[in-house]
Amino acid sequence: IKYFFKIMKNSAVLSFFNDDKLYLDKSGLLKEADFHYDVFVSYSNADRSWVLDHLLPNMEGVSQINLCLHERDFE
Repeated sequence: IKYFFKIMKNSAVLSFFNDDKLYLDKSGLLKEADFHYDVFVSYSNADRSWVLDHLLPNMEGVSQINLCLHERDFE
């Protein structure tokens, strides 16, 4: 149950920040921002195929959460 709660809490936070494009500044106030990505995904080479084949299409396609992947989004 504790694990499930953390997932739901994180999902709610991601949804809030994704939909409203807001962030907290140092004072704790919400500010508008124009982010290119919602999440940076760090993964090992052993997990590369799962990230590209499963995580990426589900997050960007179904959930419309923009992922930042090092191999794709960094020069």
